Amino acid sequence: GESGGFTPPAVSAPSYARLQLMDIPLQEGDVGFGFYTAISAPAPFGGGAVLESADDATYTALNSTTTGHVMGSASTALGVFGGGNIPDTINSVDVVLLRGALVTTTTTGLLAGVKLALIGDELVGFRDETLVGPLTYRLSYLLRGRSGTEWAMHHHSAGERFVLLPGDFVQLDPSRRGSMRYYKAVTHGLPVTSADAHQMTLSERSVRPFAPVHLAGGVVGDDVILQWMRRARIAGAWMDGTDVLLDEPFEGYVVQVWDSAYRYCARTEVVIDATTWTYTSAMQIADFGAHQQTIFFTVGQLGQFGPGTQAKG
Repeated sequence: GESGGFTPPAVSAPSYARLQLMDIPLQEGDVGFGFYTAISAPAPFGGGAVLESADDATYTALNSTTTGHVMGSASTALGVFGGGNIPDTINSVDVVLLRGALVTTTTTGLLAGVKLALIGDELVGFRDETLVGPLTYRLSYLLRGRSGTEWAMHHHSAGERFVLLPGDFVQLDPSRRGSMRYYKAVTHGLPVTSADAHQMTLSERSVRPFAPVHLAGGVVGDDVILQWMRRARIAGAWMDGTDVLLDEPFEGYVVQVWDSAYRYCARTEVVIDATTWTYTSAMQIADFGAHQQTIFFTVGQLGQFGPGTQAKG
């Protein structure tokens, strides 16, 4: 029959949520063992639910959001920064958001962690953002390697993930570490079958010790005294007149001596209840055949779930 001039409304294609699974160190206020999720779906959907399955058949809900998270990808590679715990005013990075916007903060807000993002595997604080294109921001005045992720500064590339924190924390029993699960981000109003499954095997990044800092050494005769300073994952701010609390059930470190290229490990030692170790003259001769002018070593703190990231000295 005649349509009577009626034009059927256009039906848009289903809008699928994007999922980020973040196996990262614990953020302030979170406790226990687990990981973080972030999802984003285009307007007007916004958010969705994160579901988990052991067999990619039966899914149970972990969390949900009605607004979604601010996330996207880096369109440039973030450079390495060797300046330590001070603002990186040398590097910048461009990020393209899926939706939403970034808001301005102050230096005080930056130091308080107001704008903290996961870029690749590095946690980065940023103070300044400049809109340089549609949904594209240039981030600068950065705080690098937050929460012990300084190791990830050397692994950046264009196209890697960008997620503005906080994400949603999923607390799990520690027995789950090392186990693989399937995850889906299901847009509100769509069936579970509409979403693709993502696999993740959970490591212990949320509970592993941070790498020690301030690695140094001194000479006593022909012996070399190596030393370092531990950090804390929980309540790790350095207060005047006191050390940070030990957040592991014991204090221990694994110390390794290497060749200059860090390819050949000449010696491994475990040090308990001390932040120094003596590399004796006899050890040097046994390992290298002579006294060494320069000692190349790494130190990692031991934790109840295994050793943390090693620092080079």
